[in-house]
Amino acid sequence: IDWCKAAEQCLGENAYRELKKEERETKESGKE
Repeated sequence: IDWCKAAEQCLGENAYRELKKEERETKESGKE
């Protein structure tokens, strides 16, 4: 297993999730 690649993928997934979460919060706070 290429652990470096796997870690990169995992970090990318977490970052993506964080980004989506922030996006949603921004949209909701923009509604008010």
